Amino acid sequence: MGALRLERQESQPEGVGGFTEMDVQAKLAKRLEADFRPYRLLAACNPPFVCRVLQPERRIGTLLSSTVVVPPIHAGVEIAAADPVVSMAAPDHPEFMMVAEQVRENRQAAVRRGEAAAHRSPG
Repeated sequence: MGALRLERQESQPEGVGGFTEMDVQAKLAKRLEADFRPYRLLAACNPPFVCRVLQPERRIGTLLSSTVVVPPIHAGVEIAAADPVVSMAAPDHPEFMMVAEQVRENRQAAVRRGEAAAHRSPG
């Protein structure tokens, strides 16, 4: 998970205010005594984007897709996330779509950096 640590550090300049990481395997083991495969969720918060979309619509928080799924796979990790443009299309608000496009661009750049970091760092 060294690429995750590097990715968190490199994302800060893009307006990401903080990260929350959840080790799903450990949570399920502790709460349910379940034997689950290694699986992590990484959620990022970009306060300027959140402010822009919450001001015109108080319920839009239900559609904010800031979670990235990072399960390990055979040769490293797979990074997967919902497309923010698709999530924000339902409310049909121009400000939401502008923010969603920026989030999409930032997320794609972060994934590219994470993939590059994964190739650079051993395990």
